[in-house]
Amino acid sequence: MQNHQIDIPTKELVILCKSKNKRRAQEMLYDRYQSKMYRVCLSYIRDPYEAESVMIDSFYQGFTKIYQLRDESRFEAWLRRIVVHKSLEYIQKDKKYQFDMDIEAFSSIKWEEDPTHSLQLDDVLRVVRDLPTAYRTVFNLFVLEGYRHDEIADQLGIPINTSKSNLRRARIMLKTKLEKIEKYTRKILSICI
Repeated sequence: MQNHQIDIPTKELVILCKSKNKRRAQEMLYDRYQSKMYRVCLSYIRDPYEAESVMIDSFYQGFTKIYQLRDESRFEAWLRRIVVHKSLEYIQKDKKYQFDMDIEAFSSIKWEEDPTHSLQLDDVLRVVRDLPTAYRTVFNLFVLEGYRHDEIADQLGIPINTSKSNLRRARIMLKTKLEKIEKYTRKILSICI
């Protein structure tokens, strides 16, 4: 006998979570979104165990406050904001990070688009994860989450120019590292071909 899983739309699962019979609906939502939300946490938090812990806390907060979600069809975006917020809380509690205040030194350098034709997405994500926490956080908020610099500054408690500077520096570091990976990849391919 085969085990068939019922594919219930997210909107209906959210409605079920708001009712008395919510445990199974919560499990189904968790199973559906945990890998996406874990990747969001990993984009901010290097340690996989800490990222998983933040993700679990985010789901817990989401499920305890799910009654506040007015449009059930927006669950994923709503949960993602919780995950980002919880990740930022974690980073701010972790005293290992610092936001760099020097904005003048890199103001004239421009980011060139797509220097990485043969790179795989995993290569890029790995390089982003290796950025210093302050740069990675601003980069993720700006590029992945679509925050504006004033919103980033407000979220992190930093000046707007620091947000801009950290984004520039993140882009410079990414470009440099990705170009090195690209050069190395080309060298390996030339040897193998």
